[in-house]
Amino acid sequence: MKNVAVINAIEICGYAHRPIINGESSLERAINFARSLPDVDSVQILCKKTDVIQSCDSTHVVAEGNWSIKSMLSRITHISRGFDNVFYLFGDTPFLDIRMATSMYEKHRKYYAQYSFADGYPIGVSIEILKSDILPILVQLADEEDAQPARDSLFTVIQKDINAFDIETDIASRDQRLLRVTLAADSRRNFAILKRLIDSGGKDAPSVIRILDDQPFLLRSIPAYFYIQIVDGCPQACSYCPWAIVGGDILNQRNEMPVEAFEKLLEKVSDYAEDATIGVSLWGEPSLHSAAARIIQSVAEFPSLSLVVETSGIGWQEGVLDQISQGPLGPVQWIVSIDALDQGLYKAYRGNGYAEACDTALKLLDRFPLDTHIQAVRMVQGEPKLEAFYRHWKEKTENIIIQKYNHFCKFLPERKVTDLSPLSRFPCWHLKRDFHILLDGTVPACREDLKKQHIWGNAFAEPLDEIWDRGRDWYRQHIAKDFPEICRECDEYYTYNF
Repeated sequence: MKNVAVINAIEICGYAHRPIINGESSLERAINFARSLPDVDSVQILCKKTDVIQSCDSTHVVAEGNWSIKSMLSRITHISRGFDNVFYLFGDTPFLDIRMATSMYEKHRKYYAQYSFADGYPIGVSIEILKSDILPILVQLADEEDAQPARDSLFTVIQKDINAFDIETDIASRDQRLLRVTLAADSRRNFAILKRLIDSGGKDAPSVIRILDDQPFLLRSIPAYFYIQIVDGCPQACSYCPWAIVGGDILNQRNEMPVEAFEKLLEKVSDYAEDATIGVSLWGEPSLHSAAARIIQSVAEFPSLSLVVETSGIGWQEGVLDQISQGPLGPVQWIVSIDALDQGLYKAYRGNGYAEACDTALKLLDRFPLDTHIQAVRMVQGEPKLEAFYRHWKEKTENIIIQKYNHFCKFLPERKVTDLSPLSRFPCWHLKRDFHILLDGTVPACREDLKKQHIWGNAFAEPLDEIWDRGRDWYRQHIAKDFPEICRECDEYYTYNF
């Protein structure tokens, strides 16, 4: 039996080159791991031409300027000629476990599998194994896959015709997928988690899995989502939004965050969280900001940041969307809240503006077809008509969001259709990864803190990491199921932002 190990280092970043365990970097550990795999005669590393791979013989480096899923599979097909199996792994994962990989390989051979993978484990502790002769088939299945390879790309392609393959699955005894943790040195956030796990005794898959169970507070690392209020006015007083009650004269007020202050905030976020997602729709309609285009385009000055713009579709001045689409723009997702197909129901939910909202949605779908989402909040009143809404917009885009109703800790009447909450409560995702910033820089504990009774600091005046650390005790309380009073009635803890 003769095998080849393929290490995906296409999107590898500087954190993978930093020493992490006994002076070795994540990349060095991945390479040494690959060399120790059963019956491996060759280790090949896929990377970009601009990458510097210092830990291996250059004859084993396959460098391309641009990779797609199809081109990657084509290259692996070429590499695999003359080999029986391909071990596929990532070069930024320091906790790959040789015992798990060997056990998977033995089952792969015993049961004549064509594809073997592990399920239920945290990302980064296991490998994938491919029978070489199925790779040409995968290339054909990936014919239209122009996207860059992701960590789940192999399985995504195989899923297209999953019954055509003999698959062996190593199922974890304890499913940790709900943790949504990636044990890879691919960002400051994840590198910090790796270091915490190592400091707590983590060195391989079994020890890391145990620590994740015993010390879940280690996963509250660096916030991933910064939800920022850039304006406090709205063109509508929506019936399901508490801002219409606590926000003042929202239909007429137009207080806004100065562009200069927003840009300084972005600089602080980029320095601290690096790859965070920025939301600009906290308690206000972004279209009403006097410099909406500049606000949105300023995020592009920080390449590692991405942007989410949630809008009613009302208030966008003539030419602004064209200005945005034609100017510098980084990764941005648009969410247009329309909520109903029936105009009467729309008015009951949101007030006037149905035609303008739909027109804006179509303009955004024209300018940003892959990144525009149409959203409806699911409520009892509109449930009989929700399917018609879905079918109507599904003809125009695949990106439909059906959002659960939020009563904001019982501040609003209960209007949800069904209970989606887990059987057993777990710590709040938002407390773990969201950072909220109001117009004046005030940082409340969370969005549900409508009366601003729990303030952690001011983002303009204090370091962001110091503010974030003030939420540690709350998170530990959640782990202990000793929930702060404001959290006890919350029904949002299990929802997950970008």
